[in-house]
Amino acid sequence: MGVARFVCAFVVLSFTAVAGATVSTAAVTRPAIDRALLAPIDALVVAMNRSDDRAIAELMIRDAVIMDEVAPYRWTGPNAEEHWSHDDGLLIRKRGVTASHSARGMPTFVHRNATHAFVIVPLAYDYTVGGKRQHETGLWTIVMVRTGEVWRIALLGFAKTGDTS
Repeated sequence: MGVARFVCAFVVLSFTAVAGATVSTAAVTRPAIDRALLAPIDALVVAMNRSDDRAIAELMIRDAVIMDEVAPYRWTGPNAEEHWSHDDGLLIRKRGVTASHSARGMPTFVHRNATHAFVIVPLAYDYTVGGKRQHETGLWTIVMVRTGEVWRIALLGFAKTGDTS
């Protein structure tokens, strides 16, 4: 099984497990997370809010996988971010989205070792369509790989959990 297939299968199973665990758990405990692991996630939010595709791409490994609610739903390889940004941009323009802003919550799940990490991060996305403010929530599933002292994103997956549209 190829790495991309394995990672995609792992993410789908993880979304299911995390969603089920969230529903059945009354009290959610927040995992401890070090700044080095959180830094690329924060940089991703900043770059997305600035529409800085180059900065987003620099946060990812060469053979990154991106999954999102925009067709074709999966992008892989050295140009994954570029193609995802293009496809997402087409949808944003078609819907007339303006004044968008993303904000992350604290990670709800972290599993890591010295070189790899799996992180679930709540995300809020606010934007305007036709003069009306919209609010969308979801979960990022992020698989990270440590290269030297730097964590890079190997997989970025988004699952919408709610919206006002």
